[in-house]
Amino acid sequence: MCSTRSFDPHLRKLPDVSEVLPESIVQLTCPPGFRLHGPKALRCKADGQWLQATHPSCMPITCSDPPSIKHAYISSEVLKVYGVLSKVKYECDFGYEMEADETAVCAESGIWVKEDIKCIRVICPPPPTTDNGQYQLEKHYSKFSFEATVQYECNRGFELKGSRSLSCLATSRWNDSAPLCIPVKCEKPLDIRHGVIEYSNIGFGSVAEYHCLPGFRIEGSQQRVCLENKQWSKSTPQCLIVHCPDIELTNGILSSQNFTYNNTILFSCKKGYKLVGHAEAVCLSYGNWSSNVPTCSPVECVIPEELTNGKVHGESYLFQDQISHTCNAGFKLVGDDRRQC
Repeated sequence: MCSTRSFDPHLRKLPDVSEVLPESIVQLTCPPGFRLHGPKALRCKADGQWLQATHPSCMPITCSDPPSIKHAYISSEVLKVYGVLSKVKYECDFGYEMEADETAVCAESGIWVKEDIKCIRVICPPPPTTDNGQYQLEKHYSKFSFEATVQYECNRGFELKGSRSLSCLATSRWNDSAPLCIPVKCEKPLDIRHGVIEYSNIGFGSVAEYHCLPGFRIEGSQQRVCLENKQWSKSTPQCLIVHCPDIELTNGILSSQNFTYNNTILFSCKKGYKLVGHAEAVCLSYGNWSSNVPTCSPVECVIPEELTNGKVHGESYLFQDQISHTCNAGFKLVGDDRRQC
C-alpha cells in the first residue's frame, strides 16, 4: 500500500484515500487559487512505493504588482503578495472622475482583471452667458473640462465688469459667475460759454449737439459722439461773437471800430460833406448790418447869380470849388474876383 499522508495538504486526491492499493493510480488537483506543481497523477508500485520519487504540491497563484492607471492611484491597502481574488481599489487624481469600475481583481490566471478602469477629466456644464458679450474657450482645450479656461469679451460699446476669465473646477463648477457687459459712458460734456449743449444720454454712440446763443457763431464741430474709449469725438467747440463786415466811410467819421454783434456805429461826415443814408447801423446776430452804409457827399453851393455887365466863370459848385468874375469892356469889378464854396 502507498500512503498519501505526507502529501501537500492542499492537494485534492481522487480517490480521496490515505492508502492506495499497489498498481493503483491517484489523480491529483489543486483547489482554486493554487497551481499544481508536479505530475497530475501518481502510480503505486507493487512494493508499496510511489513510482515518482517527487510528490507534487499546490503553489499559491499570485499576480504581479497592480497595473498603473493614468490619472489614478491605489486607495486600498498595498500588499506584498497579491493572491487569487485579491482586489485593489483605485481613486482618481484631483480633477478627474472614474468612468467605469474602480476595482481590479487578481484572476486564477494570475492576470489582473479590470473592467476598463479609466479616469477622465471632470466636465463642467457650459459656462454662463452674458448679455452684450461672448466667451471663447482657450485653444488648448476642446471641452469644458477641469482647468479649462474661457475668456469673456464684450461687444463694441460695452465694457467688462467682473472677472474676464472663468476656470472649470474639480467640483464640476465654474470658479466665478459671468461678468457683466455694461454700456460705455463718457463724462458729461463741458458747458461752453455763450452756448448750450443738447444730449439725451452720455452712453456709447450718443450725440451731443452744441448751439450758440444769438450773436455768436460756432467754431469747431457742432456735434460730438461718445466713443467706445469713453471719450467724446473731436474737441469742444467755441462760441465766438459774430463780426459784421468792416465799414469804411470816405470823408466820414465812425463812432467806433467795434464791428461785433449788437454794437451800434454812428456815422458823421467831415466838414464840407453831408450824410446821405442812415445815421447809424447795428451789427445783427447773423453778421449783417441793420442798414446800408451811408455815404458822405460834398456840400453843393447854390448856382451863383449872373453878374450884370460881367460873367461868372466856373462849372462845379461843390465844396471848395471856386468861381471867378470878370466884367465886360468898359466896366470895372467892384468886390472879390474869386469866391469859394
